[in-house]
Amino acid sequence: MWADAHLRMSLKVFNGSSAREYHDIEQLKGIICPVLLLTADPEKGAIVTSSDAGALQALIPQLEVRHIAGAGHSIRREQFQPFLQEVKAFLKRIG
Repeated sequence: MWADAHLRMSLKVFNGSSAREYHDIEQLKGIICPVLLLTADPEKGAIVTSSDAGALQALIPQLEVRHIAGAGHSIRREQFQPFLQEVKAFLKRIG
């Protein structure tokens, strides 16, 4: 299944803008649903820094930021139980 997904992926996705190049940041203010942002350790490869998370929180007041220590870019693979606990708790809060 994972290998099949890689074969189906188009390299054209890399022609678009990355999150750091996203220029229409004002659109984020229009998000009205609850949002969970899980962050991890940049020194382990995480992309979103605490300042990035703070900037997003200023734009999206209902954004909840939770840090998963000991994880890098692939939070759910590197720290599955803490990841799962945070997601379950978030879903329970908004449920």
